[in-house]
Amino acid sequence: MWTLTQLRYFNILTQTLNYREAAERLDISEPALSMQIRKLESVLGTKLFHRQGRAIALTTAGRQFTFHAIQILQAVDDANRSVMARTPRQTLRLGASGNHLFSPIIGRIADAYPQLTIQMSELTTTDIIDQVKNHTLDAGIAFLPVDDPAISSHYLFSDRLMAITAPDNNALQKATLANLSRVPLAVLADRFYVRRILDDAFQAQSLVPHYQLALGSYHSIATVVQHSHAVGLVSAAFLRSQDPHRWRILPLADTLTPLPMGFIYPRGTALDPVLQQTYQAVTAFHHD
Repeated sequence: MWTLTQLRYFNILTQTLNYREAAERLDISEPALSMQIRKLESVLGTKLFHRQGRAIALTTAGRQFTFHAIQILQAVDDANRSVMARTPRQTLRLGASGNHLFSPIIGRIADAYPQLTIQMSELTTTDIIDQVKNHTLDAGIAFLPVDDPAISSHYLFSDRLMAITAPDNNALQKATLANLSRVPLAVLADRFYVRRILDDAFQAQSLVPHYQLALGSYHSIATVVQHSHAVGLVSAAFLRSQDPHRWRILPLADTLTPLPMGFIYPRGTALDPVLQQTYQAVTAFHHD
């Protein structure tokens, strides 16, 4: 008999038609994915995919099975949501590109639901979307737009980058991209969407920045800047959650690509009281 795990793997593979991409979305290895697909095909007694050069495509049986697999997975998800709606939530799993996006409101949620265990993860937008889709996260804050039929999203606010230095660091008087390219910078690592926006902005002006420090969070950037000559680039939303007197803060003089942020959760999910209150609190704190 096939398993629900095999159906979920099959469903993702039908969306990507690429073992490497499907394995990345599922956070498993390609051999593990291939093995589960072979087991599913063995149970069904037929091939579900066939090779087309380097690509794969669904067989006739695969296309027929896709319809039934989606119905089964939807029925399971509906059953889970129905039970969860009647059962007090024990855990709230949230993801964002920085804990500052949720931390200002988490205390309020914890006070309202003392039995609740709240888990917050700092992730890239791609990872947030994948984990919300796979129900590893209950909700997240991610950059918009999220063009995925499995995700519901609601606009919260448009973020922007700010330059920060130690209070006694006067090397930067105006935060233009040209001036920033002449000083050592502390920025997010290149796996983050904001870093790619920054890279594109420098490249558009034919500037080569000196990324002295590429770090994993705005908090790390802010801490390093206080004890070095580097200029940090962090989001305005992050600074709203901090004591602004810890740094010199300079708004970027150049216009960068807007950074719209939104609250996301699995499409079709009925927001229980905990998620509903979380969404309302985040909206009230961050909304433009």
